[in-house]
Amino acid sequence: MKILVLFTGGTIGSSVSENYIAPDQNAKYKLIKFYQEKFGKKVEFVCREPYTILSENLDGEYISKLIRSVKEGLLDDEFGGIIVTHGTDTLQYSAAALSIALGKTGIPIILVSANYPLEDERSNGFNNFIGAVQYIERVKKGGVYVSYQNGGGFANIFDGATLLKYDIYSDEIRPLGNRGKNSDCGLTQRKDNEIVTLDREVKLKKYSPVKMIVTYPGITFDIPEMEIEKILFVPYHSGTLPTDNENLKNFCIKMQNRGVKMYICGVPEGPQYETTKLYDELGIEVLGSGTDIYWYMKLWMEE
Repeated sequence: MKILVLFTGGTIGSSVSENYIAPDQNAKYKLIKFYQEKFGKKVEFVCREPYTILSENLDGEYISKLIRSVKEGLLDDEFGGIIVTHGTDTLQYSAAALSIALGKTGIPIILVSANYPLEDERSNGFNNFIGAVQYIERVKKGGVYVSYQNGGGFANIFDGATLLKYDIYSDEIRPLGNRGKNSDCGLTQRKDNEIVTLDREVKLKKYSPVKMIVTYPGITFDIPEMEIEKILFVPYHSGTLPTDNENLKNFCIKMQNRGVKMYICGVPEGPQYETTKLYDELGIEVLGSGTDIYWYMKLWMEE
């Protein structure tokens, strides 16, 4: 079996030098060498390097390049799967983007990362890579996934469209638990006998035209100075915004006058709090179930 490995940098492709973590051209080959020493050379790895960055520097141009590189691998019928090495900071964003663009393809696309550089004995990078290879070998189910070891044991395989942000000071990955019957995330998975084309080119602007506004007490809803096309409100856990806040009402009026589309994610199904009744009046469209990361990327990638 042949597996395409796309190296993009991140902690898994870095080493420590003078107390700073920085990309290391030699680090990526440690993954391949380690795997072959442990399991032999029955898997042939074809390595490519679309770019090398620390993932906190991810932008629309890099995301577009990543999608294009994965698509090139998909068009080559010789690969049984594709592995993308990636930094942890923005792993969920790239996983969501690949899920939206390429999640219905017929072979596994798996992102792997590391909580520490590979030279650190605490690193889960090797186990994450092993988990990805074994999934491609044994399960072979198409879609976009993340292979990640939380704590001890084996790496888990997560649906790339459902990942939540990290908790502060934590490097554990968590998926969205209940996506609900109206979830759009499930649409990124290929259905049996579904014909999927790769004709669409994804070419994102360097900087996103979507502004994400996370709710907190006393928020002022400042008017953005930069040109934006869409607003994504990230509400409290109950799907609410402070609709008594005059700043919110004025903000929405000004955004409507500018022609900016407004959306809100994370509104649960079933009975709602009375504050949500004003969303229609404010011109805010309620999206289906899904993480804020997923909806942010989907709004950005929409033509």
